[in-house]
Amino acid sequence: MADDTKSTPSATASAPVALSCPLITYKANQRMPHPNLKEIKVAVPVGSTAATVAENQVRSLMATGNEHLAVYSVAAPHTIWIATTGQPDAVYCGGGNADALLKSASCELYHNHPSNRPFSVSDYIGLVDRNPLLSKMYAIGHDGLSWYEFSPTRGATDIGIIADAAWTLTMNYASAMLWLDPNTGDFMPDDDWSARHGIGLGLTAAGLGGYHMAANTPTPSGLQASIIRRIAKAYVETHAQMLNHCQSHGLPVNHQAVSSALASLTNTNVVSTFAIPYGAVQPSDPTTLTLVKDPAFASFTP
Repeated sequence: MADDTKSTPSATASAPVALSCPLITYKANQRMPHPNLKEIKVAVPVGSTAATVAENQVRSLMATGNEHLAVYSVAAPHTIWIATTGQPDAVYCGGGNADALLKSASCELYHNHPSNRPFSVSDYIGLVDRNPLLSKMYAIGHDGLSWYEFSPTRGATDIGIIADAAWTLTMNYASAMLWLDPNTGDFMPDDDWSARHGIGLGLTAAGLGGYHMAANTPTPSGLQASIIRRIAKAYVETHAQMLNHCQSHGLPVNHQAVSSALASLTNTNVVSTFAIPYGAVQPSDPTTLTLVKDPAFASFTP
C-alpha cells in the first residue's frame, strides 16, 4: 500500500518552537518474568527450515485464541522456542528461554495477532528495543490474509520509544477530533489499525527499519483512517529527525522534550485544521533545536 504524498502548501509555517536538549535519556522498561509464561522447544526436521517450522507452529496455535511467539536462531544449529502467557492480546517471553535466545544470537520471530492488526507499540518496545540482536519479526493475523514484517535497522535505538510517542500524540489528536470510542477511550478499530500502520511507515521512512505487509492484507479506507495514518507517520519521522540532530551534534537524547515540542505544534489548531508536524529542524545552533511546521502539512486532501 503506497503512502499518500504531501499536498500543495496552503498555509504559512507556524512560529518556531525552541527545544533544548538537557541530559535526559529514556530507555525501554525491562520486563520481569511473566507468572504464566509457558514454553516448549521445537526441533527443525531434516529438509525443513526454522522459519517454516516457526510460522507453522504459530498458525497451528491460533485456535487457542491467544498470542504465541516463536523465536528461532538465524544461524545453524537452529533452536526454536515457542512461548505464550495465555493472553489474547499480548505475549511476553521476558526471563524465559526464548528471551535468553533473543539476547544471545541473531534471531527472527513469528507471533500472531488475533486482532489482525499491524505491530503494536509493545511489540516495538518489548521485542525490538530490548533485543538488539533481533533481525526480523513477523505478525500473522487470524483472518488468513493479514501478514506483517519488520526488520529493524542495525544499530537503531529507541524505536519503541519513538513509536510510543507517536501513538500517544496521534491518540491526543483523535481525542480532540472526538474520534475515540466514547465507551473505552481508545481508538476505533479502523483508526487503531491505521495508527499502527502509519507508525510502521514512519519508521521505514526515517531509516529505522523496514516495515512491509502482504499485498492482500485488508486495509481501512476513508478520510479519517487516512488522516490517522498520515499523522502517526509524520510524528515518527519528525521525532526521528530531531533525535538525529541531537546525535549528530553529540547531544544527549531527550524523548520527553521532543514529544512536548511536537504536541505544542498541534494543540492550538488541531480541531480547525489537519495540521501535523513534519520537521524543519534549524541546525544553526547545535545546542538548540528549532522546529517549525512544514506548510505542506498545514492541510491536505487525502
